[in-house]
Amino acid sequence: MRHWTEREETPQERGRRKEKETAKELGGRLTPNSGATPGLGGDFFLGEWLVEHKTTTNKSFSVTVDMMNKIDREACKQMKKPMLIVELQGKLYCVIDRDYLEGRE
Repeated sequence: MRHWTEREETPQERGRRKEKETAKELGGRLTPNSGATPGLGGDFFLGEWLVEHKTTTNKSFSVTVDMMNKIDREACKQMKKPMLIVELQGKLYCVIDRDYLEGRE
């Protein structure tokens, strides 16, 4: 039971905490202001990758073309490869363009 002075974490706070945890776990480096700085998109850098991190407590998460295009544009500006990491119920899933796997970037 929580003390009455403790408040529940907001979804934004939980998401930022999860970004930090995932970056640390994978050896990544957080993006300053988590993409809020002009020209610096994404949530963290992981070697040659610019990672956008999403987390949900739901059983599903929709990845859209617009979302992937945005990550791709941000990564290209920084000479990085784009990656989306989605955390579903504590498990991490990575979404990348197949061309990067095949060296056709």
